[in-house]
Amino acid sequence: MDSTGNSSNYDDAKERLAMSTVAFMSIPDETAAGEAATGEPECAGSGTLARVGDNMGIVTAAHVVELLKKFNRVGVVNLLQPQRTNRLAIDLNYVREVTIRNSPWSENGPDIAFLVLPTHIAGNLEDAGCTFINLNQPADMLRQRQAQAKGFWCTTGAVAESFTRSGSMATGDLTVSVEATLEPGDAVSLGANNGFDRFRFVPDTHPEYTAPSTYGGMSGGGLWFAETDQESTAFVRAIFVGVNFWESAAGASGREIICHGFESVYIQLVQKI
Repeated sequence: MDSTGNSSNYDDAKERLAMSTVAFMSIPDETAAGEAATGEPECAGSGTLARVGDNMGIVTAAHVVELLKKFNRVGVVNLLQPQRTNRLAIDLNYVREVTIRNSPWSENGPDIAFLVLPTHIAGNLEDAGCTFINLNQPADMLRQRQAQAKGFWCTTGAVAESFTRSGSMATGDLTVSVEATLEPGDAVSLGANNGFDRFRFVPDTHPEYTAPSTYGGMSGGGLWFAETDQESTAFVRAIFVGVNFWESAAGASGREIICHGFESVYIQLVQKI
């Protein structure tokens, strides 16, 4: 374990989860209404690459999709390549969305979505080394595997407050930097509400690590269980559990994150795709 509290199994898990985690970036060139947009790109949430049958896309939160729909195009930043080579943009007119939400937004949910990507976009991500999680797996089997496994819980996603820009779109020399994080911690089941299960995730603390003041950019990112070897504690595999969609107010020990879980993703969402 190093001075920040990280261990080799944490680093191995981070490398694996980066293969399936993406960040969204707004591209304010034109609004969905056809009007000229103003401002500069912003971090617009996160997602997890996944497949359902022949449909390849991104699992995220419904409120993230609502934000993305304000723009005709959005950037999709995979976390494997240097940012200078990361220039993938998608036209939302060619993306099919599946959203499950309640109004108004709340920690009770549901707040989950799937964006079906055009074939060439999914192919570009695969060519870059990204991995699409198979959602055609029984939720009960995955839940049982997680319950019997040794390992640690974690969430992934982009850190909005670390999103930086130099130059501008107006002058054509814009460069953006997107920082993502893997937050280890503990997850407690909150049960299910109308078939949509939830977990409360409490990030770990370490004296040498300063957590983000807000997890806003991580909305839509993944809740994972990093399975480790029973004897050596070496990282074995990552189990995709669910989706980050709500953060608590800041307390004495920081913020908590509410996430959807196995039933919400592998049953409720999959049935709608």
